Amino acid sequence: MRSGIAGKFFAYGWFGSAVRKVFSALSNIGAMNCSRSFQRGAASTSKRVGQIPADYSQGSGTLVDGKTANTATEAALAAYPGGIVDRVVKLSSGEYEVHTIGVNWPHHIFVGKNFKVLGAA
Repeated sequence: MRSGIAGKFFAYGWFGSAVRKVFSALSNIGAMNCSRSFQRGAASTSKRVGQIPADYSQGSGTLVDGKTANTATEAALAAYPGGIVDRVVKLSSGEYEVHTIGVNWPHHIFVGKNFKVLGAA
């Protein structure tokens, strides 16, 4: 194992290379041509479609991860492709809010307990 500055450079160099590859892959995903992709300077669309939980307020809920988050994400992106999911939140009603970035609309996709998309805002 290397020590000192050379060892730190080696470790960070490898790590930095891995991080660069991940960000490169993410930027390629974000650069895909899709109808809902973010357009700098374009007016943001503010609309609601379908069923939005009555008691929903931004910032509410509990973060979820693992299989639950993956299943909710798959459902949301199947209905509204093109965004990048940055979090999944379980709401007090038991439904999920899948939060997407990199798109003008929707930023909030609501998925039911049965993992069917309910609506978007």
